[in-house]
Amino acid sequence: MAGPGPSWSRLDCQQERDVRELVRQVSGLQDEAYPNFQLALHFAWSNLSSTQQPTFTSSLSDECFSGVPMRCVPWPVDIVISLECQKIYNQVFLLLLQIKWAKYSLDVLLFGVTQQLHWMFLLRVKLMHFVNSLHNYIMTRILHSTGLEFQHQIQEAKGLDQLIKIHYQYLSTIHDRCLLREKASFVKEAIMKVLNLALMLVDGWQVGLGSWQLESIEKMESDFKNCHMFLVTILNKAVCRGSFPHLESLALSLMTGMEQSEVSSM
Repeated sequence: MAGPGPSWSRLDCQQERDVRELVRQVSGLQDEAYPNFQLALHFAWSNLSSTQQPTFTSSLSDECFSGVPMRCVPWPVDIVISLECQKIYNQVFLLLLQIKWAKYSLDVLLFGVTQQLHWMFLLRVKLMHFVNSLHNYIMTRILHSTGLEFQHQIQEAKGLDQLIKIHYQYLSTIHDRCLLREKASFVKEAIMKVLNLALMLVDGWQVGLGSWQLESIEKMESDFKNCHMFLVTILNKAVCRGSFPHLESLALSLMTGMEQSEVSSM
């Protein structure tokens, strides 16, 4: 497949590496020579060539990723994947991109061994545990497990109407379990706050410790602790009621991280 065209030249080298890394993270493919990787990269490039370029900043707001839209589904595929379904897919993909960008930013962050940066290293570890727990929950407990159930149901579908119904039920399930329902907006807000804290830490490291005010450092640690505790409390209550059994693994993982944070703070 031909490489990116002239429009790609508008991106500098660092941005190009970032986009390729995002493709690796989102697709799960590491070998750039693999045909499916090239298809995914071409898809990303074609979107960039026809829309505004995404700006990778320290904010994970939906507006910052408006330059990476999902392609419209052509007929007759849109009989099953309707416009409403496409909107749900966009919301799930956007959440995945936000989580994976925060995870990637933390993963590639390099620290020295000076005592002066010890507090940043500890905060990074806490944030990495949180983000990795959330990422594993979405990718394995939700998308992988639900996807296997969906594939089995599709194989047993007897007609188009049943196929449409099964697909919509699948989308509704992952939309609900990814905490994207309006009733769970306060939970997603707390999650996004932690993801943004991760990018704030990355910015702080890149700018330099000397430019940070002590109050800003204390507020970041306090915000993370409050969001972490809030989410553990909410998720544990939901699990105890028995209405959301799929949240048990995420609640347990976050609770373990909170206990380890308390030990490290002693």
